[in-house]
Amino acid sequence: MKTIVPKISSSLSKMWNKVLTLNNSLFPALKEELRLEELSHKEQKLISILDFAQIEKNITVVSITNTPKDREEIARAFIAKSVYNFQTTRDLIDRLHCDRVLRIVCGWRYKNDIPSESKFSRVFKELSEMQIAQKAHEQFVKEYLSDKTFFYNAIDSTKIPLRQKPVKIKKEKPKLKKRGRPKKGEIREPIRPTILEQQQEMQSVEEKLTLVSTDCGVGIKQNSKGNREIWIGAKLHISAVDGDIPMSHLQITKNNPQFKLN
Repeated sequence: MKTIVPKISSSLSKMWNKVLTLNNSLFPALKEELRLEELSHKEQKLISILDFAQIEKNITVVSITNTPKDREEIARAFIAKSVYNFQTTRDLIDRLHCDRVLRIVCGWRYKNDIPSESKFSRVFKELSEMQIAQKAHEQFVKEYLSDKTFFYNAIDSTKIPLRQKPVKIKKEKPKLKKRGRPKKGEIREPIRPTILEQQQEMQSVEEKLTLVSTDCGVGIKQNSKGNREIWIGAKLHISAVDGDIPMSHLQITKNNPQFKLN
């Protein structure tokens, strides 16, 4: 236990190069040192994601000082919460106390080393504000996929329920329009351009996104069975290439008209 656990606790991702197969990674060493018969599928998935993400490189903006205590460990637990699909931080902490492998992979050797729930929540909020997941994804794409050519690009969307109050949209009462053709010399108000029409005149993606709301709203759609579904939340658009690798994603309010990104 003295040979491998301290190294994992200090920096898990820095120890490995790109994980290609189980034989080329530290899975056999983990099983031998921890006296395990076999690592579960989620444990293997978590270790592979941690190795690819190299989240430690993005958790601090100051390179001349040491990383705050437990920051790297909580960052790994931040990813583990998504991999294991824990609904609350309390569920994650309870699992860390009873799951020795998960605890060591995240970087804590003993149960007493695990921080309090308040510290978890505080650091999780900081990581979300730092957009740590987006930075890790961008780094992964630049490092491993920048020189690759993909032949397929699949785009799909799904609903995202949110525990928030939907933002109320004030609807302007439409003005009564005169029927028929305008009289000679009469000037009528021009038709307001749609989001798609406005985006055609814009060059960058950042400009196009300024027209789209990301606030919580009420979504309505018809599912594959023809039933009407209503939810409070947003809509997530994902673009993935060969191998189910997500290249880009965008969360918008369902009430927004559909738009296109070039």
